[in-house]
Parts: sequence; structure tokens; C-alpha cells
Amino acid sequence: DRLKNSIIMILDPDMILLRPLTYDFTSSNVMIHRSERGPPKVKKVMHGQPWASLYAFGDGPFKQDLNYVFSNHTDSPALKATDDERRNNYPGGPPYMATGKDMWSIVSAWTELVPNVHHVYKHLLGEMYGWSLGAAHVGLPHTLAESFMISATQIGRGEGWQLIDALKDDEVCEYSVMKEYEDKLPYTMHFCQNYWLGKWFIGKYRLDSDFLKCDKTLLMEPPKDIAKQFDFYIKPGGKPYGVKEPV
Repeated sequence: DRLKNSIIMILDPDMILLRPLTYDFTSSNVMIHRSERGPPKVKKVMHGQPWASLYAFGDGPFKQDLNYVFSNHTDSPALKATDDERRNNYPGGPPYMATGKDMWSIVSAWTELVPNVHHVYKHLLGEMYGWSLGAAHVGLPHTLAESFMISATQIGRGEGWQLIDALKDDEVCEYSVMKEYEDKLPYTMHFCQNYWLGKWFIGKYRLDSDFLKCDKTLLMEPPKDIAKQFDFYIKPGGKPYGVKEPV
């Protein structure tokens, strides 16, 4: 009860903030995913109005064996979710945002349901499927944002690449360190892919697990005009190494 009116946010550990993440999007350029429910009248995280980032798994959670998942809740509201809600209000992921009251409801349902979800869906994203079904179980459809994160350029629509495309080529890297322009950026960079340009490369699985310790050397930053310098990339460890592949 002490935290029921608090705003709780959950991010993945491989996310980097590009701008402050807030609960109030009234004056924000946030890109809200379209649904039959429409955008919220008040663009804030509120009781009964959780927010999350749109992810590309669509209604996948609802295509599983829901009779097994909800074997102890045969009248679950999740079983009555509309097709549009399944596709446009529940395929969300980090950043998750909800009031303390709503977060407790969702997480409680998630912890109960996710073992059953993993029994019928033994793959990556199973825990996210569990979240979607848990939220549907407690009747909390999400407002999904398309600009909460960027991760992979090939995704295009569904992530905040429109905001990046609106910047000039020689400003993309500058904007990330210029506070006066931070409101033009997506909210997070999700390092869930491999990234390379020229000989520059970063992939989270290539980093030492303790790379954030104080005695570790800092990561080398690429030049701010890297996009102008290279129109190719060289994969690390490529066979044969040194093959230039066009961007």
C-alpha cells in the first residue's frame, strides 16, 4: 500500500537511456501505437493505464495452449481479450511502466502464470509472453509506444527510427550528448543486437561480464562522423577476416 501510487519502471539490463524516462508524456513526441482503444485521453502512466514499449511478437502469447496456461483460471479475462487488444495492447516489453498498485497486480499474475507459459513455450521471449498474459489476466491493457526504444534498423516501423531519421547525418551522434536536443531522441537504446560499421563493433556477448567495474578501461567511442567515414562493415572473426560487406 505504501507504494501503490508510485510509478515503477522496469528496463532490460542491456538498455541505455538516451533521454530521461518519465511517466508524463503530455508534451512529449512519444509515438503511440495505434489500437482500437485509441490513445489515452491523459498521456500519463496512471492507475489502470500501464505503458510499455511495442515489441514485434504480435498476438503470439495468445496462440499458445491457453487452456493449460489458465488451467486454474478457466474464466480469466485474458481469454476474452479482443483480437485488437491481443495485437495492439499486449505485445509489450521493457520499458514497462505502471503505478505500484497495477505493477503489483501484473507481477503477481506473471509469477503465477509464467511457469505454465514456459511449459508450453520453451523459447526466448517466454517470460514476456507471461507478462502479456498476466496483464490480460488482470485486465490491464497497455498503451504501447513505438518510440520508447530503438534496437535494430531493419525493424523500422515499431521502433523510434523515425526520430533518428529526422536528424541530420552529422548530428546523430552529437544529439545523444547534447541535453538541449535530447527531447528529439527515442528514450532508450536496446543493445539486443550486434552493431558494426567499418571496423567498429559492439555486441553485448563480447563484453566481459564485469566491464562496468571501476578498474575496467572505458569503452572506446567511435568518431562522431562515423556514418560519413564508412559505407561498409567488417564482421569480427569473419571467415575470411577483412571481407568488407556493404551497409
